[in-house]
Amino acid sequence: MAVKVSIPVRGMHCAACVLTIEETARASPGVLRADVNFAEETASLDVEAERFDPRSLDRALRDRGYRLHPQRLQFHVTGLDGPAERVERDLASLPGVLAAQINAAAQALTLDTVPGLFDRAPADALLTRAGLRVEPIAAAEDADDELRSIRVRALVALPAAALLMGLMLARIHLPWLDLAVASVVQLWAGLHYHVALLRGLRHLRADMNTLVSLGSTSAYVYSLAQFPHGRYFETSAMIIAIVLLGRWMELRARRGTRQAVRALAELAPKTATVVCDGRESAVPIAEVRPGDLVVVKPGERVPADGAVESGAGEVDESMITGESLPVKRAPGDPVIGGTVNRFGALRVRLSATGERTVLAQILRAVREAQGSKSPAQRIADRWASIFVPLVLGIAAATLAGWLVVDRAAALHATMAVLLVACPCALGLATPTAVIVATGRAAQLGLLLKSAEMLEAPARVTTVVFDKTGTLTAGRPVVRSFTSDEVLRAAASVERSSEHPIGRAIAAAAPDVPAAPGFEARPGLGALAGDLAVGSRAFMEILDVKVDDRPGHVFVARGSTLLGSIEIADAPREDAKPVVEALRARGLRVVMLTGDDRATAGRVAAELGIDDVRAEVMPPDKAAEVKKLRPAAMVGDGINDAPALAAADVGIAVAGGTDVAIESAGIVLVKGGLRKVVAAFDLSRAARRVMHQNFAWAFGYNALLIPLAALGLLHPMMAAGAMALSSVTVVLNSLRLRRFSLR
Repeated sequence: MAVKVSIPVRGMHCAACVLTIEETARASPGVLRADVNFAEETASLDVEAERFDPRSLDRALRDRGYRLHPQRLQFHVTGLDGPAERVERDLASLPGVLAAQINAAAQALTLDTVPGLFDRAPADALLTRAGLRVEPIAAAEDADDELRSIRVRALVALPAAALLMGLMLARIHLPWLDLAVASVVQLWAGLHYHVALLRGLRHLRADMNTLVSLGSTSAYVYSLAQFPHGRYFETSAMIIAIVLLGRWMELRARRGTRQAVRALAELAPKTATVVCDGRESAVPIAEVRPGDLVVVKPGERVPADGAVESGAGEVDESMITGESLPVKRAPGDPVIGGTVNRFGALRVRLSATGERTVLAQILRAVREAQGSKSPAQRIADRWASIFVPLVLGIAAATLAGWLVVDRAAALHATMAVLLVACPCALGLATPTAVIVATGRAAQLGLLLKSAEMLEAPARVTTVVFDKTGTLTAGRPVVRSFTSDEVLRAAASVERSSEHPIGRAIAAAAPDVPAAPGFEARPGLGALAGDLAVGSRAFMEILDVKVDDRPGHVFVARGSTLLGSIEIADAPREDAKPVVEALRARGLRVVMLTGDDRATAGRVAAELGIDDVRAEVMPPDKAAEVKKLRPAAMVGDGINDAPALAAADVGIAVAGGTDVAIESAGIVLVKGGLRKVVAAFDLSRAARRVMHQNFAWAFGYNALLIPLAALGLLHPMMAAGAMALSSVTVVLNSLRLRRFSLR
């Protein structure tokens, strides 16, 4: 059975690492597909659960300088009165477990697990057989060892390099001090780069570590060779210090790109107040089940999806739907898990918990989208894989050329070439924008199912709307009537009707009592005494003469026609502004419907839509959309699913059918049609940021590598420029966090 697994990977230093990790993963038994996101630092895998062994993959990655970063679970253990090695070994052999450790003194069990593969039930059964009882401990803080290590090394290297630079500028020559300080920086602070270089040589791979190690080591070895008169110790130390500082800043900024997803994940409360036998008790959220009745007091979060059973209040749904104003909730109204009850106490009957809640589905979809790759990113990854070998070739040519012209300048120019080149900015250009934009979209109630769905709307020229339930409210309303007497007569008949049209007529005259003797005639109309309300065909059966009036129902007393009532599916309040906004952005708007031309034409005229494709049967909708490509399709019904799938961008309106939502690439999570405009605006903003990032990454390398090769760039300046390039790309992508609905 194939399952999707997303595993954080640590140790990536540039985009060239991506292909190495992907190739290593694909060579691991049981892995069917592997995509690595450099900015997200995550490997998204399709694996055969029975064959895939994460420990084997972890060993292969560690051999190349990378490692899996598992989810750490901690438990309190009781009943342990003997050696723990056997239990640890048995736990470590379970699917999805990377490591298991029991601390007998602290009575603690720690499991390093792979989300999506680890199942708690077998672990509980194994522990029970061993006579042990466990209780979960609050989730441990996910210590970022990589970021902490780089910070410590940078904080040592920076003052050390500054000292050497100060001595050099003051023309104070202390050879042994220079050697000692430079050696600490080169051999301790920069050790990782040199180890990575050796690993790369063993596997015939080159990446950013190769460039940094060669550049700094060249200066250090040259100074050693000239000792005690060496003049490049400060250069080697400053190179390592600047690169570490840049790496530290880049990692901090990259962690910031995930802020939106972290904020969503933190919405789920840890406990719920459950009502059982009239008593309220706090229950861990993991133990809450559908059907439970929970109390949500003012200021508390709704623990899971459900409906209000009693009470009234105002719920803040902004973090999930993007709507800034709280919405009123009364008995019968739905509520979403993770939203905040701002006012009034609510009793909520839960309908979905755990992984079935809206919040859990949003998080899962966002993580899958962030783990996927857009076409632009795949091109960038391939380019990054050849970038470092290309730079090494340019550096070799630079060294050879300068040795002929000026031997003293040869090392200077070669180091600058090695250090100024940066594949990281290129590798970060797309994924950082994708991570920030998809996370921000989820906060605004726009669910993008893949990275492609972030880019694709920007390429669309036509937006096709389904009519019923999308541009219209999806329920009939009275538009006009011959007279008040006709409306009241029809309402008296329809007061007892369950038909949508009958209920619309009754709602238009709510003070009219029901006429006695109600009798429904399915497909035709209804009778009550001598009053009849229904279609033209019904009138003909009753020998009542009527004109052909599309969209009207007729009212008769006996064989006499009293008049008619126009019934229509009214446009949504936000439909016309959305159509105008899309047209203002240069997009062509088309209505596609199975309704008759007259009805479709009236709705289109109200909304300002010129291009109407009416009387199109459901099987033909997909073909019609294909004629209009590149096009986006917006719909909500089962009959829209083929068209949504056929479009370049399928946009499903929340509240529509599951089939429509499954077929779409973008789902609007509540909040109305204006989010269709937001989807196009966000896509264009993200694409603009991606283009800026690519322009910077390519332009930076295209300009500075030749300058370095010509000897016009000092190695320390080159190292600083390299560090700055990655940080610039990430900070530019972070601007998308400020995107908002208009």
